[in-house]
Amino acid sequence: MQIAAADADGADPYLDLARARIGNGLFSEAKFAGSNQFGDEQMWVPGTIVKYGGMLNFREFEAGPDPFGRKFNVLFKWLQTAISIRHADTVDVKFVLVDENGERAEKTIALPHAELQQVSRGINRGLDDAWCARIAAHHLLHLVATGEDMEKALVTLSRNEIEIYAAEIATQEKAILQAR
Repeated sequence: MQIAAADADGADPYLDLARARIGNGLFSEAKFAGSNQFGDEQMWVPGTIVKYGGMLNFREFEAGPDPFGRKFNVLFKWLQTAISIRHADTVDVKFVLVDENGERAEKTIALPHAELQQVSRGINRGLDDAWCARIAAHHLLHLVATGEDMEKALVTLSRNEIEIYAAEIATQEKAILQAR
């Protein structure tokens, strides 16, 4: 691996190549929304919806309309085991929702670890971060569409809900593989 010095203007040629490839897609249409959570930093709000071969991209997507007609840009913030933050045996997945007026809300979807293990064993699928995040994203889409639990910052899924979303994900994955 070679590490090159930045150009005279401070730009890294390797990052510029990546920016050029990405720039024509998602980031060229991105907008900024103010965020005071991390000081003066800004948060990306995507201008496009990204799907990979028909599969939901859990990192950034659009949700809605909700029962009031609002749509949200949703950004994946983090995934971590909740034992470290609130002494719960769950995998927590946090999303930031930004509505059309720039109003910002955060939702944490808690996936009970024991139920995740049972469902993953039952369908013979490995338990990984991407799968957990996609299950949480599916539930967040449901919450927005129905307005259910939208007042809550933390929503815990039941085993039945995990099974439903796991089946939806498996169907999506199977359709993608068959299309190849």
